[in-house]
Amino acid sequence: KLTFEDSAAIGDDTSGNGNDWTVNNLVASDVVLDSPTNNFAVLNPLSKAAGEPAGTKEGNTHFIITSGSNYCSLATTVGASSGKWYCEGVIKASSAIASARTGGGVLRFDDPRNDAIGAAATGWGYGSNGTLYNLGNNVTGAASLAVNDVFMLAIDLDAGKMWVGKNGTWESSGDPATGTGEQFSNLTGD
Repeated sequence: KLTFEDSAAIGDDTSGNGNDWTVNNLVASDVVLDSPTNNFAVLNPLSKAAGEPAGTKEGNTHFIITSGSNYCSLATTVGASSGKWYCEGVIKASSAIASARTGGGVLRFDDPRNDAIGAAATGWGYGSNGTLYNLGNNVTGAASLAVNDVFMLAIDLDAGKMWVGKNGTWESSGDPATGTGEQFSNLTGD
């Protein structure tokens, strides 16, 4: 049984039988919490906007704009049409500060239609400049994002609510756990 949980002993057999594997071309940073029994959404490289020169790396956990438009986008490998969902991302470079949006029940980074985030009735956005969008309108202000910030999105598609936050703090004293202080209350799972 290989759980790959110990970055100091990546090939350890955790079944107790001692069938350890010899590690080749793997380092501690290659160890992730994702496994068949503890699965996380990753970026889907097959779902990027047409013609965009975006790239992904490290098991599709990073989104890198290599050149061109900052409207590059990728869907994740897990969709959502009902229930409660949470995602977060880390801004790694100032030249690629992302916007976060949700639309059509799928969390995305930036807008897949090559227009402004949150431009459609079924698109809600959290811009890197701290602006919240729906129907292309500035809905209200939020904290702006900078390098090393963690942006947070929580949605309750059954209640039609969305919360945004930064670095462990929800905007407007929001609390997704209690369903209060949301930034949007008009989400649909379409």
